[in-house]
Amino acid sequence: FSDAGILSVRSDFMDAIIKDQSFTLPIAFSLMFLGLLIGFRRTHGVLIPMVAAVIPVLMTFGVMGYMGEPIDMINNTLMTLLPAIALADAIHLLNRYHEEARRITLSGAAFGKAERKLAIQRALSELGKACFLTSLTTCVGFASLYLADMSVLKNFGLYAALGIVFSFCTVVLIVPLLLSITRGAPIPLSESKPSRVSGIFEWPAQQAIERPHRVLLISLGVTLLFCYFSSQVEVKNSLTAALYKEHPTTIANDLVDKKLGGVLTYEVDIISNEPLLKDPAFLKALHDTETWTSAHPQIRSVLSPATFISQLSQSFRGTTEFPTEPNLIAQLYLMLEGNEGLEQIFTSDFKRARMIIRTQDEKSDRFVQFSERLRTRLDTIEQHHPVKMNITGVSSLGYRGVDNITKDMRRGLIGAFFIVAFIIALEFRNALITLLALIANGIPLIMGYGVLGAFGWALEPTGALIFTVGLGIAVDDTIHLLARYFEEVSKGRSCDE
Repeated sequence: FSDAGILSVRSDFMDAIIKDQSFTLPIAFSLMFLGLLIGFRRTHGVLIPMVAAVIPVLMTFGVMGYMGEPIDMINNTLMTLLPAIALADAIHLLNRYHEEARRITLSGAAFGKAERKLAIQRALSELGKACFLTSLTTCVGFASLYLADMSVLKNFGLYAALGIVFSFCTVVLIVPLLLSITRGAPIPLSESKPSRVSGIFEWPAQQAIERPHRVLLISLGVTLLFCYFSSQVEVKNSLTAALYKEHPTTIANDLVDKKLGGVLTYEVDIISNEPLLKDPAFLKALHDTETWTSAHPQIRSVLSPATFISQLSQSFRGTTEFPTEPNLIAQLYLMLEGNEGLEQIFTSDFKRARMIIRTQDEKSDRFVQFSERLRTRLDTIEQHHPVKMNITGVSSLGYRGVDNITKDMRRGLIGAFFIVAFIIALEFRNALITLLALIANGIPLIMGYGVLGAFGWALEPTGALIFTVGLGIAVDDTIHLLARYFEEVSKGRSCDE
C-alpha cells in the first residue's frame, strides 16, 4: 500500500526537504571550512568567517520561531542562502584586514595589539561602505518580494531581508570583535604573492584591456544566443512530480493517473438562492457540461447531481435522454434518499451542490488551460440561470498558487533589478558605470534563464528563487569590484592598472 494524491505529495515533499537539508548542510559547511583553510591557512581565517556564516541563520530562524513562521518550500533556502552571503562579506573583510596588516608590518612595525586595532580600523573604513551597499542592494532586492500577491513570497522576502540585516551587523560588529582578540599574525607577504590561480583571473582582465572590441562582440553574441533560448522558457509545474521518480508516492500517483480515476480534481462549487437543482433546465445544462467535460481524453470521471438523475433515469426508463419533467426529477430524488455520501454532492434544500471532475496530472499549463475553458462554459450557464459556479479544490488552488509564486518571483526579480540599478546610480553618480553594472548583473541571469530554455526545463518556484539569489550575489561582487576600482583610481593609478 502507498499513499497517493496531492496532500501526500505535499507532506512527503516537506519531509524530503528536511531530510535533504540534514544531509546537504553539513556537506556545504564542510566545503566552506575546507575552502577557508586552503585560502587563509590560519585558525582565525577559518573560524571567524564560519562564525559570521552561522550567526545570521540562528538569529533569523530564531525570529521565525518566535513569530510562529513554519518552514516551507521557499524559506527553507535561507539555511544555505544566508551563510553564503554572510561568508562572502566576512572573507572580503578578513582579506582586507590581512592586506592592511601587511602594509603595517612592511613599514617595520611589530604587529601588536595597537597595530591589529589599526589594521581593523583601516579595513573597515575602506570596506565598510562597500559592505553596506552590498547588504542594502540585496536587502532591498529581497524586500521587494513583499509586493508579491502570494503570502509565502511576502514572508520569504521579509525574513530574507531581515537575515541580510543580521549578516551585515555580524560582519561589521562580530568579525572585528573576533579579530581584535585573535593572536594570529597576518599572512606573510611571501605567502600572499600572486599564485597560478591568480594568473588565471588576470588573463580575462588582460583580454578586456588589450582586445576590448573582440571581448564585447563575443559577449554580445553569447548573450543574444541565451536571449533566444530564454524566450523558450515556460512556467510548467507538476504537483505530482515534486518528488523523485522512485518515491513510493510518485509511483502511486502514476498508477492512479494511468489506471484509476486520476490524481487531480476540479471541484465546481454551485451556489443558488433557489432550489435550482430541481429545475430540469439547469440540470440539463449541468448534464451537458458533464458530457462536454468527459469528451476530453485527460478526464477520468465526472460526478454531480445530474449524474445521479441521468443514471437513475436510464435504469428505470431505458433511455439515454435526460428527463425534462419536474415531477419525474422529484421522484428520482426521492429514490436517492438514504444513500450515503450524497450530502457531499448536494444539500437537502437543493440550493448548493458541487461537481467533481477527476483528471490526470498533465502539468500546470494543461491544467490551467482546461480550467479556463471550463470557466467559459460555466459563465454561459450563469448567464441563463440564477446561480454562481466557482472552480475550487486543492488541485486548482495548488496549481494556481505554484504558478503565481513563479510568476511573482519573475516580476519581483525585474523590480529588484531596477531598484539595484537606482542604488548603484545613486552611489557612484556615473551613468556609464551604472550601465556597466547592470550588464554585469544581467548577463548571468540571462544565461541562467537561457539554460532552462536550451534544455527544455520549466521555470519552477525553486528555480525562480535561484535567480533572485543570483542577482544578490552578482550585485555584491560587482559593488566590491567597483568600490576597489575607484579606490585604486583615487590613489593615482591608471584605468588599466
